[in-house]
Amino acid sequence: MALLAPAEESTLTLRLVELGDVGPTARLHAKALPGSFFVSLGPRFLRAYHRTFLTSPAGIALLAECDGMTVGFVVGTVDEATHYRHVVRRDRTALGVRGIASLASRPALAGRFVRTRLLRYLRGLVRLSRRSSITCADVVHLPTAGVLSHMAVDAPHQGEGIGRILLEAFAETAKAQGARTVRLATATDNEGARRFYERAGWQQGDERADVDGRRWMHYSRDLR
Repeated sequence: MALLAPAEESTLTLRLVELGDVGPTARLHAKALPGSFFVSLGPRFLRAYHRTFLTSPAGIALLAECDGMTVGFVVGTVDEATHYRHVVRRDRTALGVRGIASLASRPALAGRFVRTRLLRYLRGLVRLSRRSSITCADVVHLPTAGVLSHMAVDAPHQGEGIGRILLEAFAETAKAQGARTVRLATATDNEGARRFYERAGWQQGDERADVDGRRWMHYSRDLR
């Protein structure tokens, strides 16, 4: 079902992401976060990564369109562990082939992967492979904490309220699927994003560094 809202002189439509939308959402993701590791793996990997949120029983993927053009998206999970097990069971081959192809042609990126991620990914793969089947019913019985993984609004449409609409839609969707809380992380030095989330009612949590040394501020929101 589409949600209609004003965006200056155009009509904004909010709907679920479909398989045919992962090209535009991946391109927007790459524009918004050009230095991130997943973006560095290339568009084929990024499209496959976005598809995981569509096929996962714990995935949430919403798209904002303005006059038929993709202007924003948000993806995340209603339960992160369920989503990761789904990725290991169903999507590890597609992601692995695309990721290895990208690393093979880029030695510097491959070295970065080996130094910062390889052991952690292997441990996670072994741990999550112990449970081979995931169904929608699993989500009901798991901890109800949603995670907003990525959100972006195309630069020409920033300031039109699209980000706030996507953020609220994600929270409402997670709540409808049983989540009691939702959380996200944004770069500590991104003052604009931090003010945006705080104005939207998200509570600041702790600050952590990722494997690349970049610092992230964590936020949460109680949906009860």
